[in-house]
Amino acid sequence: MRLLLLEDNDDSADVVATALTQIDPRYEILRARQLDDARRIVRTEPIDIALIDLTLPDASGRDAVRVGVRTVPFGISRRIASVRGGDT
Repeated sequence: MRLLLLEDNDDSADVVATALTQIDPRYEILRARQLDDARRIVRTEPIDIALIDLTLPDASGRDAVRVGVRTVPFGISRRIASVRGGDT
């Protein structure tokens, strides 16, 4: 399964990527730090799941979701989940 991880914070991306590969080492994680990077990836790579940070340096996560929904071929299921962490 190929996952697009759109996250600008390296530490957060490392934690998520490590956790996911511990759950299933077969996951292939493609990392993007900003929306333009993610656009390049989805144009050339088949993606099964996208995990999207809602606060990005070049766009909001909502913008990224809109781009993702537009790139999904007709007839393919689209599901969106959002999680927001608090400052501690």
